[in-house]
Amino acid sequence: MNFAHTIISWQKKFGRHDLPWQEELSSYRVWISEIMLQQTQVATVKFYFIRFIQRFPDASSLAKAPLDDVLSLWAGLGYYRRAQHLHTAAQIVHEQYQGEVPTDPTILVTLPGIGQSTAHAIASIAGNLPYAILDANVKRVLARFLGIRDDVEQNSVKSDLFTQAQALMPQDNCRIYTQGMMDLGATVCTKNPTCTICPIQKDCVAQKKHWQLLIPLKKKKKTKPTRLKYYLLAYNEENILLVKRSDQTIWSNLWCLPEFTSEIELNDFIPSAYTGAFYNLTELRHAFTHFHLRLIPVLVDSSVLDFTWPANIHKIPLKSLSDYGLPAPIEKILNSRIIAT
Repeated sequence: MNFAHTIISWQKKFGRHDLPWQEELSSYRVWISEIMLQQTQVATVKFYFIRFIQRFPDASSLAKAPLDDVLSLWAGLGYYRRAQHLHTAAQIVHEQYQGEVPTDPTILVTLPGIGQSTAHAIASIAGNLPYAILDANVKRVLARFLGIRDDVEQNSVKSDLFTQAQALMPQDNCRIYTQGMMDLGATVCTKNPTCTICPIQKDCVAQKKHWQLLIPLKKKKKTKPTRLKYYLLAYNEENILLVKRSDQTIWSNLWCLPEFTSEIELNDFIPSAYTGAFYNLTELRHAFTHFHLRLIPVLVDSSVLDFTWPANIHKIPLKSLSDYGLPAPIEKILNSRIIAT
């Protein structure tokens, strides 16, 4: 079997051809989609990609925009540092490459947020160049096809797998082949694969040895710790109190309700002249990569907005709230309390 030819033929017949980033193909659009697709499902990314491209149709428009504008369109996608890296990289592209995203992977990997596989995806899909990718879907396809039962996230195994991926990479039809590998992993060679319709099943080691559910190797999940935080919810008909988070925290550079580690800390933060009540609202839970977060919104009377607050606490007009990048759980709190009322 000619592996690459088989993948290319399959992709033409059965692969995905209606993804929004496949329209008006360019290195910029491929780059944006690849960054969005990291840790995020295609179904979710479609909406965000279309909206993002409408606002920032090219690297120069993205480079010139304020970071807050970029983060406001990213809110809900998670892993917000991706958006910050996009913004910084766009500025470099605008200044050093006349606003044209390169397709040379040796240049691409020097830009913030772009690793080898992402660089190869841009080169292969946008430039039709023979550079193999190794995203999660392709890792799964190759590990099963080659019968690799070691941990594919180990550096040595990943390096060997990259070498194998490059050896299988054709010299032409690179764009179709790369898309085919991603599509095969996303639609056929999934967590619970449909081997009966797989175009490479006859030469797949995992299929022959019934290892499909053993590959990739499943590591034991560590128990995530849980953190409890309290969030001050103070607003009136016109404004709400928000704080812009620092660059070295979760939700870095996003706008958030003031956060506290305890009710006592929150109460002490409120000016002593405040005589109103405190109301603990329904708790929310949010999962991060390394921990779970319990969020308890604490509602106070709108009279607190009349007090003088530290410089980092801002009165944000409710009518312009959509212009601010908000973490998804914070946006959920505000939607339920403010927009619904």
